[in-house]
Amino acid sequence: MNQDKRILNNIKKHLSNLKLNRNQRYEGYLEIVKKDGMKIKHLNLNRILSKDQVNKIYIEAVKQNGMALEYIKNQTEEICLEAVKQEGEALEFVHTQTEEICLMAVKQNCRALIYVKNQTEEMCINAIRENEWIFEDIKEKTEKICIELIIKDPYKLMYIENQTEEICLWAILIRPDTFKYVRTQTERLCLIAVTRNINLLKYVKNQTEEICRYVLKKDKCSIIYIKDKERYLEEFDIRYLKGEKPIKEVIAIKEGGRWLFTIGCQNNITKEKFIYRIYNTGGGFNLEKGINVHRQIYLDFLKGF
Repeated sequence: MNQDKRILNNIKKHLSNLKLNRNQRYEGYLEIVKKDGMKIKHLNLNRILSKDQVNKIYIEAVKQNGMALEYIKNQTEEICLEAVKQEGEALEFVHTQTEEICLMAVKQNCRALIYVKNQTEEMCINAIRENEWIFEDIKEKTEKICIELIIKDPYKLMYIENQTEEICLWAILIRPDTFKYVRTQTERLCLIAVTRNINLLKYVKNQTEEICRYVLKKDKCSIIYIKDKERYLEEFDIRYLKGEKPIKEVIAIKEGGRWLFTIGCQNNITKEKFIYRIYNTGGGFNLEKGINVHRQIYLDFLKGF
């Protein structure tokens, strides 16, 4: 017998010896559960008190600690509501779940959703708004629920199995780089993605003319992400040197009457700076001494400008 039970037995024996009437006993038990609701498990109330008094003691017990509901056999909706209001996860011990009880439980503690037998869309949305990780415990993941998840954290798109265009659209509008997690790329989604961030072209599987032309009009250097580069070089006055290790690809674009070059992390540098870097960075260049001989290809490419 644990200490709590021993103390309570002594209290009950003491109350019995005092020959208290029903109301006095009621007040005594009421004070006990107000201090510690879990002590309800040691109290035998039904033989001594009226039904109304017992219910009031139960209510006070769960108000103090909602988890005391586990030890209450004769549950009413009022008792259950008070229990989940104090601790949502007390829903685990509710014998008859109503929508009101479940909503209250999830509102108090979103983790209570795992104990809901009949999950409604409203409950699930409320739970996600509190904690998006509860999504995995939702039984029926509707489009509306998924959109709420995306609003909370757009990067959760990667965990959504049934991705609709609308769900993906919300993710892209909030965080464009989530486009890389879109499983079914529609032309609409691709266009919206590249309008938000032209660098996302590299993730577009079906690069249509409309998409490529839009991106190139914004930034000709985006040619680097286009698979069929040759198709657009003349149209946009772009020249391109294909890269193959150790040679890096080079993009040349004409801006304001002069050619600018992009190679590696160097963007839009002049021809003069490009030549300077060939001879003076990364060990330099010397064909006779065999130093970075591959850089001759860059010099040959630059002869055309």
